[in-house]
Amino acid sequence: MITVQKWTGRETGALRQAARMSQREFAARLGISERLVAKWEARGHDITLRPSTQAIMDTFLETTVTAETRTRFELTLNHQDTQRQDDRANTAGDRLNTARNQARHTREEGPHAVSGQDRPCQGCGQPLSRYNPGTLCQSCTSAGRQHQPAPPAELLIDGSRLAGLRRKRGMTQRLLADRAGISFSLIEKLERNARRSASLASLSAIARALSLPLDTLLDGSPAPDDLRRDHQPISSALLPQAGGEDGEDPVNRREFLSLSALTAAHRKVASELTASIAAGDGGPLAAVQTTHGTDLVIAALTDQGSARRLRGWMNGGHNPVLRVNATGILAKLPDQDAARQVAVVLDADAEVRQLYTTAVVARVGGLPWATAAKLSCGQVPAQRQAHFLAARLCHEVLNPRDAGARWCSASLLRDLSPLLQLPASEYPETP
Repeated sequence: MITVQKWTGRETGALRQAARMSQREFAARLGISERLVAKWEARGHDITLRPSTQAIMDTFLETTVTAETRTRFELTLNHQDTQRQDDRANTAGDRLNTARNQARHTREEGPHAVSGQDRPCQGCGQPLSRYNPGTLCQSCTSAGRQHQPAPPAELLIDGSRLAGLRRKRGMTQRLLADRAGISFSLIEKLERNARRSASLASLSAIARALSLPLDTLLDGSPAPDDLRRDHQPISSALLPQAGGEDGEDPVNRREFLSLSALTAAHRKVASELTASIAAGDGGPLAAVQTTHGTDLVIAALTDQGSARRLRGWMNGGHNPVLRVNATGILAKLPDQDAARQVAVVLDADAEVRQLYTTAVVARVGGLPWATAAKLSCGQVPAQRQAHFLAARLCHEVLNPRDAGARWCSASLLRDLSPLLQLPASEYPETP
């Protein structure tokens, strides 16, 4: 008569099969739940029954099952043991063959040759060269990556700054929560610093509801209204400065920022988005349109693998925000092929062209996003505003760091040039 020294999930499963019972029938005979029987069999050798349950199984085997069932039970256990031994032998043989092949490869190729098969880069996941003995490819080594990047779960936010931006927009906490599509309690906790962080998706929704760049919430970048002393449109607030006696336009300070300064200003968003691009996750890029400074930092950190993913999203992204963000990053790469591809996309994709042009007009003209969106859609600007924008776009069309901005600026100047030649009496009326 067979004796079981220790009952595990493997033995209980073998006994049930030998008794020709379903899991429900077996559980009913033992007086236990069907779910517990399924758990035992799923875990097999990895689970050992409690002493009281093992005693129940011993009693069931000795007094309940027939001799024929015991014979089948013993044969099933022996078959499983034989199969496990064969699996172990095959595994050991595979390891031995692998070691022999590696040794033969080393003898043939030399001591510095390392097989790159099934050795992905720990930074970007691309296959490593067989001559690379390390764990990172050259691109990841240059970028300073140490492991497979993973976006952090949440980002820190200054609650008092969020409250101030909300009040400037004339919103209540509940109105902001409704427009952002998030819970009222999250807004309330963030503003009183009971909660110091939130997910990228939540912060992106808050930024969209406030009509602000995401950097404004995270890095303390000036909000669009903070750049104007009296919150007036550009035609009344900035145009008088542009029409001074010296004829010089106000200088765009971002043109004088070095890459290190941009990295410091946009490090939080840029690092998260760079990690998501390297991991092949386009979700964060599809959430909210990125700023010019953030794109510059991401472009400086983009390797060849990430550039390939960005090209795929630029041409086939599932929403316009993803496509325009991918286009904006590729437009800032020092690559003529990428610049040509960006120009093709801007010419063919109307949604990307409208979003990109809006961003350029808002940045170079210091305009609110809604006003810039109307101008990019063909609304005729006021005459003084048209001259101001033309002067700014003449500088932007020579921007060496943004191929997309050059294309959009040239397109806007083409549309503005007939208006600039009209006398004031013939200039069309603006709304």
